[in-house]
Amino acid sequence: RVWIEAAIAAADSTSQPQVVLAVWRRAEAALRAESAPLKVLLAEWLCRLNLSRARELRPALLRSPPTPLRVYEALLAHESAEGPLYGKSVLQGSSADLAGQSGGVSARCVAAELVALFERAVSEHGHDSVGLWLHYARCHLRQGAFAKASAVHDRALRVLKEQLHSDFVTRYQEALRGDAE
Repeated sequence: RVWIEAAIAAADSTSQPQVVLAVWRRAEAALRAESAPLKVLLAEWLCRLNLSRARELRPALLRSPPTPLRVYEALLAHESAEGPLYGKSVLQGSSADLAGQSGGVSARCVAAELVALFERAVSEHGHDSVGLWLHYARCHLRQGAFAKASAVHDRALRVLKEQLHSDFVTRYQEALRGDAE
């Protein structure tokens, strides 16, 4: 931990991130499964970089599971705050609407980078993180992508531990009411 903190504190850590990553790789190799707390520290550092640079370096951090939920939370917050929350507009509705034969409802889709990060996070933590699934669904709800939010809801109920279903459904309904207001 001390070596990573020193590498991050160095004046050139933002201009030469490969130095920090080299220290990280050595620490990860030495500590293996015990390197999780260092991943959190590294994620916090990545989130201080500009988003395009953080996106370049993110795979090095995420390449070897397990990745603590706190890492994903930090990266998702950074991506949400700095990056576009949505991509190109899409039409939602029937196939006739999509073909342009009647007026479809315009909905923005969540940006691909954010979706990819959510997918990676739920692949590791989807079985026990109600908050992660709610955050994912809310991103779609805020963009008016109700079918995608519903798909996230359905997946969450398939993946979450059964004892978490009630909490998830209650909080999802609250999110629906909150986003409608």
